[in-house]
Amino acid sequence: MGQLGDYLRAWRAEIAPHGFSQPFETMDLTIVDRLEARLPGCPVAAALVNSLSHTADALRRIDDFDRWLPVYEEYAEAKVGLQLLEMNLAVERIVPPRGQKRPDFSVRIGSTDFFVEVKTLHARQGAGGYRRSMEDSFESLVNLEQRRGTRRVISAETVIQPHRSPGDTNYDPWSNRQIIETLIGRAVEHIKPGQFDQGPTVFALELSLLPLRSSMRDELLSAYPNPHEGVATSGILWNLAFAEESADIFRPVDFRGASNLDGQLQAAGLMQGNRRPHVRGMWILYGNDTGWLVRSGDEQLMAPLTGVLPARLNNELNELLCRQQCTVPELTELHSMVAIKAYEMCDARRSTGKATSALDDWLSAKLALKIPTCAPV
Repeated sequence: MGQLGDYLRAWRAEIAPHGFSQPFETMDLTIVDRLEARLPGCPVAAALVNSLSHTADALRRIDDFDRWLPVYEEYAEAKVGLQLLEMNLAVERIVPPRGQKRPDFSVRIGSTDFFVEVKTLHARQGAGGYRRSMEDSFESLVNLEQRRGTRRVISAETVIQPHRSPGDTNYDPWSNRQIIETLIGRAVEHIKPGQFDQGPTVFALELSLLPLRSSMRDELLSAYPNPHEGVATSGILWNLAFAEESADIFRPVDFRGASNLDGQLQAAGLMQGNRRPHVRGMWILYGNDTGWLVRSGDEQLMAPLTGVLPARLNNELNELLCRQQCTVPELTELHSMVAIKAYEMCDARRSTGKATSALDDWLSAKLALKIPTCAPV
């Protein structure tokens, strides 16, 4: 283990008895160790370690909530840099001229320079939210200690709502639409002139501090089957990138027969249509998993980079469904999802007296769920 990694472990251990620090608990400090192992011969690793070390040195107390997130943001940049280095790529960490914006990394593959801009999204309430989370978890720890010995099994629960804005009385933790709209609005704020106009540039979005509804594999799809009822659930990441404004969004259902319609999206995805053509793709990092979202028209251009950073890749046509290998149970679930949607559309047409056919409803259901003709459904 390295010196900086051990220093951050010491802070994590110091904070733990006083409550739950999501930024410190989420960091994979073996990433810091692997970067330190590249010293002193790797200038990129040295720059990333020095930057993270400088930010971490500002910590003074366990309740320095305002300094937690800068540490995590430096860690996220180090995480991206390490993945690039471990693929044996020609990486440069970019230091912009004073007063100007530039992407964080350049990567030369063959004769082409690609660029990577890294951003971290965290809880909407920022330092105040992490303060309340720690205070709540500390209260839970105190209650556990007071009850210890009085029962054979004891437990406590702390509720974390990272997508909720302060004072939002309309917040619905089961609403995919609210999550997608929130992520779009926040991500757009991070796209600055100068950071995406140096050449083919991807937006590396570190989301480990925010819970997704399902796995990376599911969330990269336009919609996936609800694991309990089989109805469609909108993929948060695909819609973050490619959703059309006013598109139907589907939510998890609480019980059989409940509607999964979550309303119409009041925003457009970051790369929907001709929006932000300078953003050539999104590289999503979530825990130890990664995924790509790239317009179909940019896939060939970005193939040298996406090919050496292998992960599932989807486009606005939802063609990941055609590329990935599905098991028989997974195909059965997809078929069931389409069948349920087709039945809903048939029922809606009949209620208005419109003529319908099973084939028309099936094709309309696939269209509504963005399932391409190449998919085995």
